[in-house]
Amino acid sequence: MTKTYKINLKNQFYSIRSGLILLSSVPIGLVILNLKGQITWDDFFVLLVINLVFFLPAFYLHFSYYLHNRNTTLTVDDQVKRISIKSQNQLFDLKFDDISFAEKHVGIYYKNKIDNRRRFLVPWSDYSYLKLKLKNGQIFYFSSLMIDVQNSPFPISHTKYRLIPFIDREETTIAELRNGVEEERKFKYNTYLENFASLSLEILQEKVSNSKHYEPEAIAAAKTLIERSVISPNAHLKQQ
Repeated sequence: MTKTYKINLKNQFYSIRSGLILLSSVPIGLVILNLKGQITWDDFFVLLVINLVFFLPAFYLHFSYYLHNRNTTLTVDDQVKRISIKSQNQLFDLKFDDISFAEKHVGIYYKNKIDNRRRFLVPWSDYSYLKLKLKNGQIFYFSSLMIDVQNSPFPISHTKYRLIPFIDREETTIAELRNGVEEERKFKYNTYLENFASLSLEILQEKVSNSKHYEPEAIAAAKTLIERSVISPNAHLKQQ
């Protein structure tokens, strides 16, 4: 199936939706507080300005993403494993095998799915982009204004969680990429190890038996806990 991606209103809205909710809800809340006499009009305008300043990173990301991808069209054919990129009046016809790596840059908020740290949603949380590097050294960036980064059309080599995911043009070496992938795997493994520590031996074995439904790091953590239970059964019981 062939899919074509370019900047569109739908993806622009999805990128800014968290910001729009906060941008609109704060003034409404301030008006209510003012009518209740809990803040003055001076307080209202000061807090409103602070709210707008807090929104600036979202404006910056939207503007910079738009400038970078306004003339970019990406076409992906999953069946024949080929991609076509039109950028700045240049056309690149490529195979999936031409890709060195695809790196996903997303907001730190999405790391909650891994470590459950309960980070707050901010106006720029939904802004993200893909960094695609070819084996010949060429690099392309596809922002959330044109593509659903969370459901990438390419296999993702590594994910970077950023406080503000502005387009990073610094070169990523293969060694740095491998180190990043290894660090991410270790982090996931340790997180799963901690989260699974209180599970029963039967549940752990169920996860291993249905490994296709879980991440490799989750299965590795479950196997480690099972091995610990076999070697020292009381150790696992203490963790329950």
